[in-house]
Amino acid sequence: MIGSRPTIAVRPGRLVLLVPVVIVFVFLQLSLPRGIASAQEPEGDVHKRLGDVIKNREEAAARTAERAERERDLLAEVTSTDRKLLSAARKREALREEDAALEEEYELHLERIELIQSEYDRARSLLSQRLASIYKRGRLGNNRSLLQAAASSEPLRMARYLAAVSRADTNALDDYETVRRRHETAIGELDVQRLTIAAKKADFEQEQARYERAREEKTILLARLEKDTEADRLRQGELLAVETELRRILEASNAEIEGEAADDDAAAAGEDRNDDALGETAREKDRGADVAVGGSTNRGRPEFHARTTRPKHGKTGELFPDLKGTLQVPVHGDVLSRYGEKRSSGHVVQGVLVRAGKDTQVASVAGGEIVFSGPFPGLGKTIIISHGDRYHTVYAHLDVLQHEVGERVRENEIVGSLPHSEPVLHFELRAEGKAVDPGGWFGGGYSAFAR
Repeated sequence: MIGSRPTIAVRPGRLVLLVPVVIVFVFLQLSLPRGIASAQEPEGDVHKRLGDVIKNREEAAARTAERAERERDLLAEVTSTDRKLLSAARKREALREEDAALEEEYELHLERIELIQSEYDRARSLLSQRLASIYKRGRLGNNRSLLQAAASSEPLRMARYLAAVSRADTNALDDYETVRRRHETAIGELDVQRLTIAAKKADFEQEQARYERAREEKTILLARLEKDTEADRLRQGELLAVETELRRILEASNAEIEGEAADDDAAAAGEDRNDDALGETAREKDRGADVAVGGSTNRGRPEFHARTTRPKHGKTGELFPDLKGTLQVPVHGDVLSRYGEKRSSGHVVQGVLVRAGKDTQVASVAGGEIVFSGPFPGLGKTIIISHGDRYHTVYAHLDVLQHEVGERVRENEIVGSLPHSEPVLHFELRAEGKAVDPGGWFGGGYSAFAR
């Protein structure tokens, strides 16, 4: 009918694509929170589902990172507690050795006191016997009695002798008493030291018990964190599998669209050739209506053809590969890492990292269509632009995104801006899905980034 919009028949290949789409979204309904997955219109909603999956996987990754940091802190605390327990055990062993030495010294003093007391008692017994012999019985033992003196001077000499013996005995008793008191004083000091050591040992035992309880609590918490972390890792694995399947579906769908576009281009060429052959007769017959060729019509076709035609760039309409060596850089700044360099983490740089000024705006290196706009795993807020011929540019670590999926941008048009705190742009150039060295594509190479 003249003026009616054409209908595009669903090709058999697209029905094949719908089967894995439905399977993936059934898995999404079972594995993701309620409200994320839906089985209604799965193919038209794949982009949204993919964004939800990426968001959930990033949240799980963030939780895993937080728990990993907490695990490291707990491990450090457990290690510190172990060191404290070892220190307390060493101190307790040193106190035990000190206490054993004090005990040995204490016994030695007791033995000395016992010996001195024995000698003291024996000396007092001898003195008592001597005094009794002199003053009561009149016997001197080995000394002669004053009454037996042969001369008058003998008694005086004997009296001085007895006085000297008495003083010697008294001094000996005093010496015994002094030594005994000295040992008793030492024993008293040892008792004080033993009490001090006993108090320290009690303190160390309480400290050790406190450390052991703390270590047990931290060990339990660490085991719980490890369990939760493992659950999050499994969750990330499931989400990554879903994400991979969704991306595969999108790539397959895009490939089929490109195949349909190629078929439509061929049909268009056939229509152009048939137009000349039909001539004026066909146009008169259809009264100006579009001529159907190969089951399609001209009306409505330019819009579809414009959507699938490869983007052209520059004033002369050259394709993206023709722009190699002439691209403008997306930002100016200091190049931190170049393509192919290996960073300290072991990761090989897939593009170029450029430190720019705070809140710097990021421009598209060439015209194209926005095919991704949003958070991307490991890259933060990201813009991906398709430039045709399966060339894409990636602008990551952005703070503000200026465009949405489906919008077209011109060369040097602002697509986003870098954050204020850490203005580092991650830029990649990909050909057929694989990262390539972007340096040779800019006029001036990597030096073009210099301010």
